[in-house]
Order: sequence, then structure tokens, then C-alpha cells
Amino acid sequence: MEAFYLEIRTVHIAAVTLSGLLFFTRAVAVNVFGASWTMAAPIRYLSYTIDTILLTAALMLMTIVQQFPFVDAWLTAKVLLLVAYIVLGS
Repeated sequence: MEAFYLEIRTVHIAAVTLSGLLFFTRAVAVNVFGASWTMAAPIRYLSYTIDTILLTAALMLMTIVQQFPFVDAWLTAKVLLLVAYIVLGS
């Protein structure tokens, strides 16, 4: 699996970017424009798909580099920020 590190890392970074952009777009659409499309099924499923890809890539990277949450401080911070992101998103 180490042979695919760069590809997995690229997918992870792309998923982070897409997830953040979708989160920001939905927040602006609802809070500024009062849009109702933000909770439509296709948008929700897109969000679930992106977040699933993000989590899968993160777990793969964690396994490759042998760094684990609650052992490595920086990864613990990322997990805690992920929890905050999920709470804010809901």
C-alpha cells in the first residue's frame, strides 16, 4: 500500500478541499440567500460521499505512516477538529 501513498494523499487533499468548499457554499447559500436546495437529497448524498472518501483516505494514510490518533498529538488535534466540523455541519 506504501506504493500508492502519493495518490492516496492527493485524493485526501482533494476531498478536504471539496468538503470545505461544499460546506462553505451551503452555509453561504442558506444564511445569505435563504436557499432551500442545500438540503436536497443529491447535495446531502454528495456531502456523504465526499466525507466517506475523505475518511477512507485518512485511515489508509494513517495505516501507511503508522501514526495514530491519541498517540500523535497533531493527529489527535485533527480528530478533535473533525468532530467540531461534524458538529458545526449538522
